[in-house]
Amino acid sequence: MSARLAGLNAQGLSNTFKLAALLREAKRKNIDILLLQETNFKKARLKEYEIVARKGEWEMYCSCSDSDCERGGTAVLYRIGTR
Repeated sequence: MSARLAGLNAQGLSNTFKLAALLREAKRKNIDILLLQETNFKKARLKEYEIVARKGEWEMYCSCSDSDCERGGTAVLYRIGTR
């Protein structure tokens, strides 16, 4: 079995609408695994991002920047059902 992998410098996905749109596009292009950098996710909103990912049938693991400006961060997402 093979998996389609994509990487992206997101330049900010703190808006859940942007994240949802990205995940829809990745699914449309049959991407199985997404590697994201510069997500700018805010720690206080991690649950919201996880809910958006789950609704789009993605599992998400992410890290946030420890800086006060909340810049940076990475995320790895894979489509649920991809093994």
